[in-house]
Amino acid sequence: MLQRCLAAFDERVPTTLTSRYNVALILAARGDSAASEAEAPATLTLQREALGENHSATLTTWQTLANVLVPQQEFDEAKTTARTSIRLRARNG
Repeated sequence: MLQRCLAAFDERVPTTLTSRYNVALILAARGDSAASEAEAPATLTLQREALGENHSATLTTWQTLANVLVPQQEFDEAKTTARTSIRLRARNG
């Protein structure tokens, strides 16, 4: 279903990006961290391209990605991702 929706809309439009972020959150909340882990980085890549890495939505997705990596026991990647989010947020003040 998500793929059909994405085909109908420009994937770089902010509302579409917000929807993709919400899908990642829903998947994580349902306990499907593997699917959430796949959706969050895809969304992050598009947000970085469309909104820039310093945009608040991009930074939020970065932190969400770190959070979904933990249940997958990808602790090093989660730590690196979280630190990137913190560094960028601090730079934006």
